[in-house]
Amino acid sequence: MNRPAGGTFIVVILTLALVSCAGDEPKSPTEPLPLQESGLVVGGDVEANATKVREYPISGSKLKRIAKECQNAQGIPLEGSDPCPLVAEGPPHPPPCGPRICVKIFAVTGTQFAAAGYIEVSDRRETGSRCASHPEAVCLRVGLTEQAIEQLTAAQTETTPTETTPPTDAEKTSSTAEPTVDPTVDPTVDPTVDPTVDPTADPTADATP
Repeated sequence: MNRPAGGTFIVVILTLALVSCAGDEPKSPTEPLPLQESGLVVGGDVEANATKVREYPISGSKLKRIAKECQNAQGIPLEGSDPCPLVAEGPPHPPPCGPRICVKIFAVTGTQFAAAGYIEVSDRRETGSRCASHPEAVCLRVGLTEQAIEQLTAAQTETTPTETTPPTDAEKTSSTAEPTVDPTVDPTVDPTVDPTVDPTADPTADATP
């Protein structure tokens, strides 16, 4: 059997090394989740340094769309332009999640976590949950870049209505109180009329006899 020349071995090794480096993107550990083959793993130091920045309930149909678009994350932090964060965007002022399908956005700081944060979708419905097999009913979890987190929280920040301070009891009383009446003023007297002027006199007549 003829063996290739030594130069051929070198070329093959260099090629493999280049391919390996080209695909060397920062990743986080993954695990199978009910609606995701390779869901992001968080725990320990990551959870301790994670801050929830937003949450909102979604419908079952939106859960299906998110699961479809976020299926191939594979532990790589997604940009805001990726279909996964785009389809996961929520309304500006949503109601609390409660025992429903819920999207939560977390920011992570102070760790060696490969992403700036992550998005987590859970289905905590008391009946019909699609993710009841997970201890915390988590359906899927995907890492996000800082830009993606900013995009997912921008609508809430930019459209938050200005809060108004309700009037105090003293202000309410003041606005409904009767005006103060001066007892020395005759309310039947017209203050614009000069009492020294005869109202029957002709103002154009010459007063000189």
